[in-house]
Amino acid sequence: MLATMRGYDDVADLLLSNGAGVQYVDNQDRSALHLAVLHGRDRLLAKLLQNCKGNGAIINGYAKDGRMPLHIAIDMGFEAAVELLLESGADVHHKARTL
Repeated sequence: MLATMRGYDDVADLLLSNGAGVQYVDNQDRSALHLAVLHGRDRLLAKLLQNCKGNGAIINGYAKDGRMPLHIAIDMGFEAAVELLLESGADVHHKARTL
């Protein structure tokens, strides 16, 4: 997750190619997908999404703040991330959860 936040694409690529899981979350229930969106890392987001193809539970996972990666991308106006997430199966029918 640190590689995602800091934009260390090469490190993230190495971790992913050696079996690092994208299903893990931090203490706020944010996955690497959430963090890639929050930090504007569209290239890394694309790589992460390749590793969770067909896994809607990860792509549509909620953080503790009640938002999925798609919600964050929309809130930020991060068009590239919105496109990537939708192409990868993000569900537009899931609503944000309020605390």
